[in-house]
Amino acid sequence: VTFDGGSAQTIVGNLTTTTDGDGIVVINNSNGVTFNDDFGVNGKGVGSLQIRSDSTMTFKALAAGDAITFDVTGNIDADGSNGTGGTLILNGGDAASGTAGDAVTLATVTGTTKLATLTIQGGDANQNDAGGAVTQTNFNGNTTVTTYNVLGGDGSTDTGATGGAGGAVATHLQTGATSATNINLTGGDGGQGNDTANHNGGAGGAVGSTSNTFTGLVSGALTVTGGNGGAGGSGANAQGGIGGDGGAVTVTNLANGLTGALSLIGGNAGNGGVGDANAGGKGGDGGLVTITAIGAGGTLGNVTVGAGTSGTGGNSGAANGGAGGEGGTIAVGNISQDITGTLMVWAGSGGAGGAGNGNGNGGAGGDGKAISTMSVSGAISSNVTLISGSGGNGGAAGSGSGSGGNGGAGAALNASIGGNIGGTLFLNDGETGSAGATGTGSAGSGGALGAVTLTLNGSAAQTITGAVTVGDDGEATIVANNTATATHDIIFSETVGTDLVALGTLTQTDGNIQFAKAVNI
Repeated sequence: VTFDGGSAQTIVGNLTTTTDGDGIVVINNSNGVTFNDDFGVNGKGVGSLQIRSDSTMTFKALAAGDAITFDVTGNIDADGSNGTGGTLILNGGDAASGTAGDAVTLATVTGTTKLATLTIQGGDANQNDAGGAVTQTNFNGNTTVTTYNVLGGDGSTDTGATGGAGGAVATHLQTGATSATNINLTGGDGGQGNDTANHNGGAGGAVGSTSNTFTGLVSGALTVTGGNGGAGGSGANAQGGIGGDGGAVTVTNLANGLTGALSLIGGNAGNGGVGDANAGGKGGDGGLVTITAIGAGGTLGNVTVGAGTSGTGGNSGAANGGAGGEGGTIAVGNISQDITGTLMVWAGSGGAGGAGNGNGNGGAGGDGKAISTMSVSGAISSNVTLISGSGGNGGAAGSGSGSGGNGGAGAALNASIGGNIGGTLFLNDGETGSAGATGTGSAGSGGALGAVTLTLNGSAAQTITGAVTVGDDGEATIVANNTATATHDIIFSETVGTDLVALGTLTQTDGNIQFAKAVNI
């Protein structure tokens, strides 16, 4: 059957087969074709799905109390001959007022998938009703796409209850190899804390809340990003609600490794709500990113690991401003593979404090979050940059009797590297936040800076090929703890620090060190 209308088409009933593997469905409509009910079921899947290169098929649940399934036993491509198809979207239902979004309980593709874009997404919440989840996906064959998206749904806000949570993509399984230009795994954004009643925003939908596994080799630039926290509600009519937290993203296993760049970025936090007659609500926290295991089959390119930005405190009115949320952090196990590009890592910086504009105090900025584990035992071919968090600036005292909020503290960065570094090494402590401007009340204090500590802990001899530099004179600590017991366990081939900007501290706990050029500590 071919869907080739001259305008957008919607199919609200089931598309079923008599026998598993029957039928060919062709999508040939540049305005899009949407299916809102079963597209094949387990044991009676569609034989082949062809989406022409300029067409989009959307498989989306509704908010009608009817969970749906998607089952294709053959291939998904443009023409049945392995041509690159258009766009396929598999979407949990968006909630409607008074009704939660329906779930996609199963999305299975037994054959190969070859498309321009593949998107799997949880439904968005509405008021206090949750978005529909994508409960389980299983792509058995190889998947070749330009863009591969797995996204959590967004949380919501409500005047009468806690906002609905965004729909999760709970279990995602890619059994075959994955080849894509860009692979984006992103948590949903948290809902705003309510402005008119003291009700919190709903959390953003998670990705991989049960598991998220790529069994085959993944080739492409993989970006994993936590959802953003929602802003705190204002205190204009009642105490502002707390912003919903951003959705967490978990990668359970890249079993056969990754060939390409890897970016792990925590979600940004929500800002605190403005104080008015009532206190503003706290901003929601950014979503956590967790990657549990990376197999050895691929070749890592550039690797970027960074905590999310923390929220600013809300300005005060007659009552206090809300505190800023904390940016999401990264939980990553040891990276044992060689990195053939650069490594850049940053810890979270603190948010700025809110101004004390009225009798209430400005909200405190959220503290920066540390990277829970940052360990690389493989060799790094190019440059390494390690940056700790800066403190947020304090809030201004303002014209009222209230004080400015304190800036959040910057997080420290503790990292260990066990292999060679083929390029330069740059270490940069954060900056201390500035105190707020003076006024009638007390100015907020600037947040403390975080410091960088790098431990060189290889079990074989290590060479740092390029120059070692720091951001400002006297910053950063290097700990030598190499256990190779070679003549020279750690070799610095170029200068360490400069005459004007020297390394802060070098501690030798194990291993012999050779310096080929000038050392400035």
